[in-house]
Amino acid sequence: GAGTIIFLRREIVRGLTTAAGLWAVAAIGLAIGSGLYIPGVVATAIVLLILAGLKPLERRLFHKRSMKEFNITVERETFDMRDLESILSDVAVSYGAITIYPEKSATEDLLQVRLKSGLNMKNATLLLERLRVCPGVKKASTGDIDLS
Repeated sequence: GAGTIIFLRREIVRGLTTAAGLWAVAAIGLAIGSGLYIPGVVATAIVLLILAGLKPLERRLFHKRSMKEFNITVERETFDMRDLESILSDVAVSYGAITIYPEKSATEDLLQVRLKSGLNMKNATLLLERLRVCPGVKKASTGDIDLS
């Protein structure tokens, strides 16, 4: 069960439900194998109810929050990383890492800044609006929103 849990970033864990399901199935198997048929059937019903019944509820409550990749094109000379840090702090954005690399442009010296964060649509829009008016930012976008 522990082998199915994958830590992708500092605060993102995947596979936890699968690991819990494996432990539950193992416990049910032990109960049935020991002759405890009624507790095994009751446990099976409870596990099925939890796994199948709560999934639609989870999707309805948390469907708006997903990992978004933010792409920010900035001018190397006028952009200040402290401004980005301040905006991220103001909007309460948590992120795993920021990747910065040169942008290929014949006329300007640009950088491409990328970060991934789990934000709902309202906070993602607020972040992009704040970035758009930041000095040195040429373009800010995510897969859902583009504020050039």
